Amino acid sequence: MEFGLDNLDLEDNSVLLLAKGNKERIILLTSKTRASLEEYLQVRKPYMEKERIVFLNDRGRPISANTLRRIFKKICRDAELIKPGLSPIKLRHTCLTLLLK
Repeated sequence: MEFGLDNLDLEDNSVLLLAKGNKERIILLTSKTRASLEEYLQVRKPYMEKERIVFLNDRGRPISANTLRRIFKKICRDAELIKPGLSPIKLRHTCLTLLLK
């Protein structure tokens, strides 16, 4: 299950994701996350009929894992966060841990 428009419920502030072990998880969105997603979806609106995945590249196609890693590395370099093992998955785990607290 990819993060598609069908998994996103902005009225309920939630997203349905597939977690480790193929378990479905409902993740609640913060108000800032919801607002950011709503703003982003307005920008990507021309592609919505054709593509159901939420995050798209500049050509209107689903963003690849390699592109995501490249963007993450650039942001880390720009922010001078040079630490061994820093990765998008570690960021995701940290964010989810903090949200659960």
